[in-house]
Amino acid sequence: MSGWYLRLDVLDKPGALARIADALGREKVSIAAIHQDKASGARAVPVMIATHAASRHAFNMARKAILRQPAVLSKHCAMRMMA
Repeated sequence: MSGWYLRLDVLDKPGALARIADALGREKVSIAAIHQDKASGARAVPVMIATHAASRHAFNMARKAILRQPAVLSKHCAMRMMA
């Protein structure tokens, strides 16, 4: 088990961030930190998430559910964080 980092490009739409958090919560992956850059007229905004320790399986299940959401673009970066 380890923490995870996930960077996403997300359309600036109401509720998009809530659905991302819900997908993580459904897999019991807890958010340690989250940052969303300010939307400056761009179609999508970068969202960076760091999680508390979670299994690779749980994180990947949540990541796949997040990437299926219409407001989340497919380009993303996911990596395990070493403590």
